[in-house]
Amino acid sequence: MRAIRLYGDAHATAEFLRAIPANIGRLVYEGPRLAFFEDLLGIAERDQFSEVNEVVPVHVNHVDAIPAELTGRVWLP
Repeated sequence: MRAIRLYGDAHATAEFLRAIPANIGRLVYEGPRLAFFEDLLGIAERDQFSEVNEVVPVHVNHVDAIPAELTGRVWLP
């Protein structure tokens, strides 16, 4: 999650989320998990068609891993 946040883009984020089981994201240390999901939600909030189409379908499978302080920002189709 940390490397994706630092070096990735919407495509890398989507590929990462496709590659890990949904329950694994909840086990990641909260600091990197918070930063990762802040970036993921930021992609959705920027509302760039190609980025949103890439990340939202896989994001939905990982909603349970979103830290509690971000739940008010959860954007779902």
